[in-house]
Amino acid sequence: MADGGEYRYRRFSEFTYNNLDKSLNSKPHSYFIQPNYLNHLNGGIKRYFHPLTPYVAMNQELHKFICLVGNIISCINGNMLWKLYVHQVSILASKDQLGSPAPEGIHKDGMTFSVLLLIDRNNINGGVNKFYNNDKELIDEVTLLDRYDFIIMDDRKGYHSVSDISVIETANEGKRSMLFLEFSEDL
Repeated sequence: MADGGEYRYRRFSEFTYNNLDKSLNSKPHSYFIQPNYLNHLNGGIKRYFHPLTPYVAMNQELHKFICLVGNIISCINGNMLWKLYVHQVSILASKDQLGSPAPEGIHKDGMTFSVLLLIDRNNINGGVNKFYNNDKELIDEVTLLDRYDFIIMDDRKGYHSVSDISVIETANEGKRSMLFLEFSEDL
């Protein structure tokens, strides 16, 4: 991380998803990059992450979830073929260090739709998802608390951020693990 933090762990893979036949096809593994105007902290940097493990990438439950979300967003805008980025992200916190899920602050992902799926949340406070309109005025806040809680957002209609996480008083370490699905019409 450009902020020097060692609290974030990520895996990343790219796919294409066709909502007509529900097919999910893996693309060759590559780097992840965002433009500077979207991510002022890590933008313009080719970031290399390990790919999803085969267990995750070929998981039938993940495929069902992608199909569910793909159907919803395809109904919203009519697009049937998507570029799909899948990120596994774990943010760690300790008594000595906050975890920062979004160190870049208020931002856009640069995709058409983004999906935030909570996988695990242990011994932490914080991790509040905040949503803003395109003038960066706060419009809502949501804390994902239970496994498989999720949010679908239209990245074109606003910005978002996530508050830092800290460990609860009785713990030494805490973690927030998420799965991000980013759907783009731009193939």
